[in-house]
Amino acid sequence: MNGLRIRLEELIQSRHLLETSFYKRWTAGNVSREELQGYAKEYYQFEKEFPRFISAVHSKCEDLEMRQMLLENLIDEERGENNHPELWMRFAEGLGVRREELQNHFHSDETEHLLRNFREATGSAHVVDGLAALYAYERQQPEVVRQKIDGLKRYYGLSEDRAVDFFRVHQVADVHHAETEISLLERLCDDEEMKERAVLVVQRTLDTLYDFLDGVERRYRPAA
Repeated sequence: MNGLRIRLEELIQSRHLLETSFYKRWTAGNVSREELQGYAKEYYQFEKEFPRFISAVHSKCEDLEMRQMLLENLIDEERGENNHPELWMRFAEGLGVRREELQNHFHSDETEHLLRNFREATGSAHVVDGLAALYAYERQQPEVVRQKIDGLKRYYGLSEDRAVDFFRVHQVADVHHAETEISLLERLCDDEEMKERAVLVVQRTLDTLYDFLDGVERRYRPAA
């Protein structure tokens, strides 16, 4: 296994999203429906922008083969009526959140910080920055969404395909997306300086993802 791959894997596992307080409470059934509704509204602001983050990295790749690999990821996210932002809206509807609420929601400072991190990384002239940010997120998703599905079915009565399709799709798709991203990082990070750059972006992205979820908890968790 490539040294960069090992290093990033160790970093991600040390700051895995399943270790956040919010997701621990979710998988134990201790998050209220109101919190989930708030989370759905905040996360939508990120999910609707995610295809554009991929697109930004794609447009900066000079290598045709790399662009083709990223194009497959982008198509998965955005093509057709079952595009991923649409699937998220269906999940939110399953929680009782109207589409208008998602679209008109004024998001938190932590959500803005998350969006800014991804905009800066994927908008960077260094393709490595964007790939590292995407990888820090998508590498974790298959395991995260598997546990989310289990919690939603067991504790929150969400078992219809329409309500959980977003998570089921990412359980498979993000395995391939993450592999694309790390394979491209391995090709591009051919010296220590670029490897360090990737590590720093992954660390920063993990921190902003943690801050985002902590912000959801602070904003929507009912007072004891």
